[in-house]
Amino acid sequence: MNVNWTIERYEEVHSTQDVLRERGEKAQEGLAVVAQVQTKGRGRHGREWISPAGNLYFSFLLKPDVNLKSVGQLGLVIGQALGAALREIVDQPDEISLKWPNDVLYGGQKCAGILIETQLNDRNGIDSVLVGIGVNTKSAPEIGVCIDRDNEDTLQSVLSAVNEVYALWCVGDFDEVLRRWHNLAHPKGAGMSVKLGEELIEGVFESVDSDGHLHLRLNDNTLRTITAGDVYVTGD
Repeated sequence: MNVNWTIERYEEVHSTQDVLRERGEKAQEGLAVVAQVQTKGRGRHGREWISPAGNLYFSFLLKPDVNLKSVGQLGLVIGQALGAALREIVDQPDEISLKWPNDVLYGGQKCAGILIETQLNDRNGIDSVLVGIGVNTKSAPEIGVCIDRDNEDTLQSVLSAVNEVYALWCVGDFDEVLRRWHNLAHPKGAGMSVKLGEELIEGVFESVDSDGHLHLRLNDNTLRTITAGDVYVTGD
């Protein structure tokens, strides 16, 4: 399945996600919104995404023919595509890695993030999925790093990679997507802690399953499945 991209460009918006949402049900799959500045950019859990001029901020619309449960896989689809695309354009590709659920690291520091929001239809099925991506191409907050690359080249590389990996997913080959994701992610056995509200649990990375959930091997050797949380890999 090939996505035909239509790109709209803005100097300043509240949020590229909001622009897509305002398009409503009439928007076609492949619509992408790019902004030079976001005044109210956001990440997971409604957190502020600092969006100074210079970096790459964009969102795009997908309309996958899948059930709601399968949307959990889409974060890994987009993450793998984004990681692979950045590996193609940075000076040290082996320094690009993925951190569950939605971060891309360069040299162990965050250089890009993903936000996925699902819109349901009146039958409680999927109408569309809004995918927001921010890449630190020119500057970074204190906790991050920039990759120092041209925004347009980066955008085209990411959209091309999304097309390829999304097509695999749409024809049911998530096993291949998951294999590629693991190849880019923290290795099995990597020390990891996960913050779940006020609770902090520690262990080592085991795997990510076909639902997109994290499996953490705890210090008592039991296995815990994590569906959402803030992850800290040893050395973060």
